[in-house]
Amino acid sequence: MLALIISFPSLAILPQFSLFLPALIFVLIAGIVGLTRKFVTREASAWRISLYVVLWLACLFVITKMFVPEVDGGGDRDEALDMAVRALLHGDYPYHGRTQLGKPISPLPGTFLLSIPFVLLGDSGYQSFFWLVVLVIALRHWFRDARLALVILLSILISPIIFLDVLFGGDLLANNIYVLVALFWFIRACRRSSVSAPLWPSVFLGIALASRPNFVFWVPLVFSFLVSRERDIIWVTKWLLVAVGVAAALTLPFLLYDPSHFSPLHAFDKVDVIPSLHVGYVIVAVTGLGALGMSRLIRSEAALFRSGAIVQAIPVVLVVVLSIVTQESSVVLIERSIYALNFVLPGIVAVLSD
Repeated sequence: MLALIISFPSLAILPQFSLFLPALIFVLIAGIVGLTRKFVTREASAWRISLYVVLWLACLFVITKMFVPEVDGGGDRDEALDMAVRALLHGDYPYHGRTQLGKPISPLPGTFLLSIPFVLLGDSGYQSFFWLVVLVIALRHWFRDARLALVILLSILISPIIFLDVLFGGDLLANNIYVLVALFWFIRACRRSSVSAPLWPSVFLGIALASRPNFVFWVPLVFSFLVSRERDIIWVTKWLLVAVGVAAALTLPFLLYDPSHFSPLHAFDKVDVIPSLHVGYVIVAVTGLGALGMSRLIRSEAALFRSGAIVQAIPVVLVVVLSIVTQESSVVLIERSIYALNFVLPGIVAVLSD
């Protein structure tokens, strides 16, 4: 199952190997697990190797940016973030620009806020390496095993599409990491006590939710999970409303300022595969109903992340299947299938939490 989850986002770029890629990923994961058990005997060693892996990846990113110009043309998500954040820092509306590929800037404002330090360093692509380190730390605390965190790190990076997205400076992996970290932090803070206020976890969760629209479907799942753990329903509602309020406070001013140029609305076109049939609205509705339905089945942490992975998978799978049926070009199919990354991390956590 782990191999299928990790390999799914890469199937569109390697269609000729679609039958063999999951098997190859399975063999690689088995090798990673075996080598880790044999040679990484201490937690300190796992921490050190994780840091080396991230540093190696960061060095590879810098070298390819400097000496392989084609890398800059491999994607435009880093350029979109750089443009938007710089416009914001200069007091301009961040959604007026377009990337070198002529595409609008689609992330929500929460992404800009979390990207500011890295844009000031020179490139929003640097954020992936910071968040990979944070991911290892968060997984260590979640599973209480640094060696398992190392295995997960390596397993994620053997996915071809994830590796290339990081190399091209894309923000999808970083985006999914800080959403997962926000969920970890908020859930643990809420489960620790129903008296102490999880203010900062709620604020950070709100910022993370204000990064891409699909992450809002986590809200009913988290609510159901916390209530099932005998948390007071009013208390849970209060702090989830704080998170939703933060997300709204970040997003609505940009929407209301210039609705016609609020380009995240145009991201709906990626879902609306058959506009004449209003398929986009159907997919959003099915995803919402899926989130409400799955929320009734959550009784454990594993069930929470399994449900979250399924809900995040619903729009991606539907869009990819419809793209194949309508015979979209391979470029469009790759652009849409990469969003399968949205269910990779929660899927991994769910599998390993069982």
